[in-house]
Amino acid sequence: MAKDEGYIKLFRSLLTWEWIDKPETLSTFIFLLLVANHSDNEWHGTTIKRGQTVTSYTEIAHKMGLSVQQVRTSIKRLKSTGEITHQKTNRYSLITISNYEVYQSVVNTPINNQATVSQQSSNNQS
Repeated sequence: MAKDEGYIKLFRSLLTWEWIDKPETLSTFIFLLLVANHSDNEWHGTTIKRGQTVTSYTEIAHKMGLSVQQVRTSIKRLKSTGEITHQKTNRYSLITISNYEVYQSVVNTPINNQATVSQQSSNNQS
C-alpha cells in the first residue's frame, strides 16, 4: 500500500486533549499519525518501525504551511506530554508516536467490526 493510501483512526477524546486549543500542535500530531509507517520498512539500511517516521522540522513546516518555529514548539509540546519521542541525527529526525498501537490498532477498525456484525448475522440465521 502506498504511503498516501488507507486511513487513520482519530479518537473523539482528542476533543478533550490538552493541546486541542493549540491548532498547530493538533495538526502536527495528526500529520505525524498520517505519515507514520503502518508497517516496518527499511530506509537507508535502518528499520523504521510501525508508528515511526523519518522527517525534519523543515519538511513538516513545508507540508503543513507552518513556520519551522511553530513545528519546533509543537514537537516540544508533544514530547513533553509523552505523545511522541524524537531522536535527532545530523541527517534526519526519527519521530516515534508513543501509543501508536493503541491509536491505530487494527482490531477495532470499522471494516473488522462490519465483518463481525455480518458474520454474527449470518450465524444467527443458521
